[in-house]
Amino acid sequence: AKPHFRFKQFSIWHDQCAMKVSTDGILLGAWASINSKTKSVLDIGTGTGLLSLMVSQRLHNQRSRDISITAVELDQLAANQALFNFSQSPWDNSLSVINDDIRSWNEQATHKFDLIICNPPYFSDSLIGDDSSRNTARHNDSLPFSDLLAVVKSGLTDNGTFELILPCDEALTFLNLAAEFAFKKLALTYVKTTPNKAPS
Repeated sequence: AKPHFRFKQFSIWHDQCAMKVSTDGILLGAWASINSKTKSVLDIGTGTGLLSLMVSQRLHNQRSRDISITAVELDQLAANQALFNFSQSPWDNSLSVINDDIRSWNEQATHKFDLIICNPPYFSDSLIGDDSSRNTARHNDSLPFSDLLAVVKSGLTDNGTFELILPCDEALTFLNLAAEFAFKKLALTYVKTTPNKAPS
């Protein structure tokens, strides 16, 4: 993979991250629901910082003011890379990176967020590879869906939204669990890689 990925207003370097820039992350960054009232955003497991930067670009392009985007990342190398990517962007002053487990950080957090976004680790009960950083990014034993939902529930404002992207099988499991946490589904979009394939 190329060491960086160029967008119109910023670049993402991903050579130090286990998970590279991918189509699913870009889709989520483009789809995330934002409006003039979106002021505070939490990006859980930011990786390269892609989602934070895409949302920041969109908010600044609509001339939103007083924006604060907090990106939390467990892996040290990925957190460092996100920090670098933020520092090279036009919106560095509205972005911050925290290198911590989201569950530990959330226990101390007092701030609520209008939008929480996440491209979460989603594999469960599947083969583990040799790369520990990649395993953490891909397998949800490092952040089970129930833990993720508990963090989101405590961190959203009353009218806040949570948005994520998942493979279809895992999404069904997640939606059932989210209902148990009293979340209300606002939208669900299926993605096909080609018109003749089933959604993935």
